[in-house]
This record gives sequence, structure tokens and C-alpha cells, in this order.
Amino acid sequence: MEGVPTRQQGLELAAQGVPTRLADNDPGVDPWNRNASFNSHARNKRSMTCDIMTPEGHEALLRLIEHCDVLVENNVPETMDKAKISWDELHEINPRLIMLRMPAFALDGPYRNYRAFGLHVEAMVGHTHLRGYPGQSPELLSESLASDGIAGVQGALTVMMALRHRERTGEGQLIEMPLTEGFLPVLGEFMMDYTINGRDTPTQGNRHRWHAPHNVYPCQGEDNWIAIDVGTDDEFAALCNVLEIQDLIEEPRFVSAQARREHVEALDDVLCTVIREHDKEQLFHALQAVGVCAGPGAHRSRSAGRSATQCTGIF
Repeated sequence: MEGVPTRQQGLELAAQGVPTRLADNDPGVDPWNRNASFNSHARNKRSMTCDIMTPEGHEALLRLIEHCDVLVENNVPETMDKAKISWDELHEINPRLIMLRMPAFALDGPYRNYRAFGLHVEAMVGHTHLRGYPGQSPELLSESLASDGIAGVQGALTVMMALRHRERTGEGQLIEMPLTEGFLPVLGEFMMDYTINGRDTPTQGNRHRWHAPHNVYPCQGEDNWIAIDVGTDDEFAALCNVLEIQDLIEEPRFVSAQARREHVEALDDVLCTVIREHDKEQLFHALQAVGVCAGPGAHRSRSAGRSATQCTGIF
């Protein structure tokens, strides 16, 4: 990638040291007074302003394309159509150009011009359902926007592969990578489980398909929580020893990982009652000391005061 000047909208290539140019709004006299997300994602890019809907802006864009290796865009396809920007025209201007198009759904088909962010895409492909809590509706979920992050990594990878292809053949190419198609492989195990075994995975909440217990439990005090993840029988025994509930180790319902998974609701009920009597910080350290994955739920207002964040200089 050394020495390849690209114009692109993702962070991944720029973060790897590739020179980039980003077309965006004029920052004005206060260039620091920007959207926080833009400040983060565009921190290592040069910027320019270009209204591609005007003849002057359109001409400026085409002049820039003459010198570009990569163009990445994630608009609704009809936006590019209205701007009269087509792959055929860009390819004619610069045959070595690589154009990555990342609409929400596709460049054609019935959803072609539907607008969406990562949250909508995840709902469309079933991720929101899987992340839901049993017996509760989806609006209680927080945003994950996992599809946005995955699309950035996938986009960077496809561009690097296209650059390697061009290095060998001298040919540019058009890459279509909708967010929906990029996110579907993440859910591959659930789709295959349904296709092969006929199992329709229910909402999972904080639970895990194999680990149990795997949840967030209330501790002493108001709104204090701890997350615990047990993946093996040894870890479960260690958890029981710390909580002084050793009788659960030989309890038939909890004697194996499969048994604990089958009786996870009963197990969670017992743990909620016991853990509620513990201080989350003390329990966190005690569990970590015996090899059980655990972490206290930090209040946002207190995060800056944690020793772990202070010693690393995050705050």
C-alpha cells in the first residue's frame, strides 16, 4: 500500500498509513467545532468541499478522479444517479480507478433506494432479534452499530485486494458491497443451524449459546452489577467456591455445561439471590483471582475515577 494516494470515506485504510482525501463540508473559521464522530474518523485525512450537484462541483470531482486510485461512497444509489456520477464515466476517465460502493441494501432490486444506518440493517437481517431479551420488545436494546464497523473492515480489505489485482493486471474495478450482505456472514452459525437442524434461535439477551452462567447480575447497593462468563466446569466450580455455594457443583441440573445451559433460568435465579449480597468490586477481584471471567458494571460518571483508566492515561 506504500505510496498509493486514495480518496475514501472509511477510517481503515487511512489508519494503516495510506494518504487520503475526504470530500466533506467546509469547517469554516472554527475547524475544531465539528461533529465528534467526524473528528475521530477523519483525523488522518485531508479534506475538501465539493458540491457535486452543481456543474462546477461535478467538474472538480471528475478532475480529482483523474488522479485517484480509490473512490469509496456509501450513498443511496439514486443520489449518485441524480449527481450524474456513474461507474462507466469514471472508469473512462481513469481506467485504473477502483470504486467501492457501499449502499445499505444493493445497487439494484426492490430495496435499492431505501435509506438506512447500521441499526436498520441489523434489524433487517435478524441481528436485533438475536440481541433481544427474552419476553421483551426490541426497543429496549441499545445501539450496537456492529454492521458499520464490520463494513469498514471489509471495505478496506476489498480495496486492498483490488489494488493487488490492479498491480498484476493494470485494471481498475467496481466493487459492490452492501452493508446487509457484509453483515450476513456474522450470523452464519445461526442460519446454518436453522437450515441444517431446523432450530430457530430465540432472543439471547446476555446469554451465550454454550457458556452458562453468562449474564449480568445485581450486587450490593443501588444499580450495581457484575458481568460473569463461565465457560468450563472448572470455572463453574471456582465460581461456586468464591460464592460459598459448593453444593451447586454436584447439583444434577448444573453438573455439566450442557446441564447448566438447559437449566440456565434456574441457575440465574440462584446466582441473582447470592450475588446480590456481594460488593461488585470485591467480587470482581475474587473471581479474576481464580480464573473466572468477570467485570463490574461501571457507572458512566465514575469511569474516569477507576484506577485502571487513570494509570493508562485514558482520562
